[in-house]
Amino acid sequence: FPGLFCIVALILFLLSWSIFFIFRYMPGRDRDSLGASGLDRMKVNAKCCLPQKCPSGHFAFRIRSGAANIVGPKICFEDQIIMSGTKTNVGQGVNIVLLHGETDKKMLCLHVLEGSTDLLAFLKTIQPGNLLLVASFDDATEKLTGEIRDIFAELGSTFIKSLRYRDNWVFAGPAGIKHSRPFEKNTNVFKTWPRVVEVGGCLPRYGGMHSSIYKSQIPTTPI
Repeated sequence: FPGLFCIVALILFLLSWSIFFIFRYMPGRDRDSLGASGLDRMKVNAKCCLPQKCPSGHFAFRIRSGAANIVGPKICFEDQIIMSGTKTNVGQGVNIVLLHGETDKKMLCLHVLEGSTDLLAFLKTIQPGNLLLVASFDDATEKLTGEIRDIFAELGSTFIKSLRYRDNWVFAGPAGIKHSRPFEKNTNVFKTWPRVVEVGGCLPRYGGMHSSIYKSQIPTTPI
């Protein structure tokens, strides 16, 4: 029986090693075919590192504010990083991405560092159904005149009127759509340099705004 015992032990060893090899080295898609759940596949394939896929007729997005005056904000839309420090297209102040709304066409990226004239002129060009993604970096309030705050409030922001010096603020929502529920967060926990805030989820395409906005919780996976 010692020989039989050795054979059984060898078989178990080879089986264990095969399982380890499959789950350690095979690509994720191949692992899925070996029995990963549908939920796991959905998490792997969700855009912008959201915890699950957006429903049909919705756009995936995720926005992260800047950190102090060192790390710039990051804006992801439909799994594409549109603005970030590594793309060198963000700046201190207010960072905005304007999208068509009916399609995923990007219309404009803007960061406002000095003055508010350009920001005001830009906000007045926004059309109903356009999608607006906003992230602060360092201090955004210097650019926010009373008129600009009023426009953001009309776009659905509930924090803009109370935004203070060096508050971190992120906002996403469709313009000019009644009963829409924008995504928004702000914080100033440290009173001087607030911690990063971020939001993410699914925004409906323009033309399908009657459907409720599906909100996703932000996962810990970095974008």
